Amino acid sequence: MDLSAVSYLLGETMRRVGTAPFFQSLAGPVPAGSNAWAIAPSRSRTGGPLVAGDPHRRFDNPSLRYLVHLRAPGWNVAGATAPWLPGVAIGHNEHVAWAMAASSVDVQDLFVERLNPADAHQVEDRGGFVDVDVERERIEVKGRPEPFEYERQYTKHGALIGLDRERNLAYALRWSGSEPGTAAELGALALDRAAGTSAFRQLLSHWRMPAAQFVFAGRDGHIGSQLAALIPLRTGMSGDVPSAGWSGAGDWRGWIPGAALPGVHDPAGGYVVVANDHVARVSRITDLLRGPRLDVEDFERLQHDVYAWNAAQLIPLLSRIRSIEERVEAGRRRLMAWDRRIDPQSTEATLYVAWEQELVRLLAERVPQPLQSELVTRLRSVVQLLLTPSRRWFDGHPVRSRDRLLVDALAGAIEHLQARNAEVAWGQLHTITFKHPLGVGERGHRRFDVGPFLAAGYGDTVQANAGGSGPSLRVIFDVSDWDRSVVTQAPGQSESPASPHFSDLAELWASGTYFPFVFTEGAVQAHAKSTLTLVPK
Repeated sequence: MDLSAVSYLLGETMRRVGTAPFFQSLAGPVPAGSNAWAIAPSRSRTGGPLVAGDPHRRFDNPSLRYLVHLRAPGWNVAGATAPWLPGVAIGHNEHVAWAMAASSVDVQDLFVERLNPADAHQVEDRGGFVDVDVERERIEVKGRPEPFEYERQYTKHGALIGLDRERNLAYALRWSGSEPGTAAELGALALDRAAGTSAFRQLLSHWRMPAAQFVFAGRDGHIGSQLAALIPLRTGMSGDVPSAGWSGAGDWRGWIPGAALPGVHDPAGGYVVVANDHVARVSRITDLLRGPRLDVEDFERLQHDVYAWNAAQLIPLLSRIRSIEERVEAGRRRLMAWDRRIDPQSTEATLYVAWEQELVRLLAERVPQPLQSELVTRLRSVVQLLLTPSRRWFDGHPVRSRDRLLVDALAGAIEHLQARNAEVAWGQLHTITFKHPLGVGERGHRRFDVGPFLAAGYGDTVQANAGGSGPSLRVIFDVSDWDRSVVTQAPGQSESPASPHFSDLAELWASGTYFPFVFTEGAVQAHAKSTLTLVPK
């Protein structure tokens, strides 16, 4: 198919369709990410496995996740859910604990459809024309005498999300999440009742949406990780580029069985890590898990780690170069002496992140202009490109060309910071506020928004704060003693600003302070502040 039939405007359309993050892999990755890991008893000081998770989402108020303990006949599960979704998605029952990170596995394809010039409600299908399914809707609009009417159109490839009437083309999106039984986190209802790690792995094969990488550990001492998603089976086409809907070559042939998806069970190293396949975060977490045995307090420190793994790889490259510009040379020496931590009080952290961003921008200039913004969005790491320079990215002598880029990027970063009067500590430029939809205007902001708080870390540290997103929830489950589990969640459990629990967890969260997440009946009663009993009439 001629790819000129696809407009770059469709990328913007994809960003506006549906609920993030499900359509994001065509439109660009979700900012920041998520971390989850587990260690076996052999690496734990507690005598049993440990599980940690910190999903990264927008710093919203009310928060996405809600902490809950559900008890009923056949149920005893505690963890994080969302008020509008079923079950506990990140948590533990009496037998097994789990956490998850979003996966970037491809679960949607874009199809280009040929419209019938004589009938805009028909598309070509293997030499003939077939009808498009049309659903007509009416929306009552205040102040408008007549309802607003519109159409939703569907082909066998999915909903039409764009039309090019001049060329008689339409664009259909097929997404696994539109299939029956794929309501978000519906599979949690089964996971919540898993009787052990073996049952948990089996139940993961029925998880549909969102696509996720799970880590888990059980009272039986086993640990593992597993990809869980409804992934299309493609033959003849990879789905990397849009398909010609009229040919049938890109049609899906079914689904990859859940049991065939990649996973790890009781690895020899005694740990599993998932972090959206993010090189820097996975590498840093892995480095720390390989060390001495760990306990809950060690996991707390790891979740708040702001050591820049990228910087540890890239800054040594500066030792071999010099700049004739005094301010650039001074910046180079500052970075060489820096401790590689993205601390709020660090001015070197500000300089480093600006340098890394400038490296990405200058590399992006080496591809055709229409692809530059996509490269900046999608390029997960520049580390390998710079550590092993090749003629694919660097002209002439790759190493010398790479070294010039390092200096040019540092000069550009310093110029950019000076132009913005931004040569200040990281925390002066980066704060976190939990934004509320009603936080409009000064009065609304004071009433509904929570913050600001100093932000430590950036998108590529374990404590990943980027683009208004980050770990508003952190969980650590001690499988050997559920009552030693801890969590931190912000800004609060209540959505009412009149409640004392609207924002009472925010200060704890901002200071890195966890609170007990007890599970047994005696511990729950001992920690209970109040009890609400609902009695039917």
